[in-house]
Amino acid sequence: MVANKNSNSALMLAMAFALLTGCAAKSPAPAAAADSESSAGQAAQNPTTPAGIVALSQQMKTSRRVVYSSATSKYGYFVGGELNAEYDPLSRLLDVTSLAGNESIVCKYSPDGALFVDPQGAADAATQVSQCNNLILRLQQHLNR
Repeated sequence: MVANKNSNSALMLAMAFALLTGCAAKSPAPAAAADSESSAGQAAQNPTTPAGIVALSQQMKTSRRVVYSSATSKYGYFVGGELNAEYDPLSRLLDVTSLAGNESIVCKYSPDGALFVDPQGAADAATQVSQCNNLILRLQQHLNR
């Protein structure tokens, strides 16, 4: 009984020492620190630029919110009533479709981040680019939650 009491006292003393000296505080792992730096860098980059589109495409491959389909070999992200995004790693194409409103808006991006525009006129091209930029911004907001 005395030995058990002494070992409990030693354990309590060791725990108190660890708490008082800060030894119990965990420092972030180097990988976690690198992840937070890279996510801060992604947040600072404008997602509507070609480099931002490429970074967003890569983020779709690693985000915990994106689902990989082995049947289609594509990464997909669906936000009910708002948007549907699909990234094909083989062709490296990103498709983002708006599900809000009466007409669906489809934005297709090339591997280098350029938007494929199919304009009927100059006003339609500017409208399409603006709508696609809004979709990309919403996609980035959802992925970074």
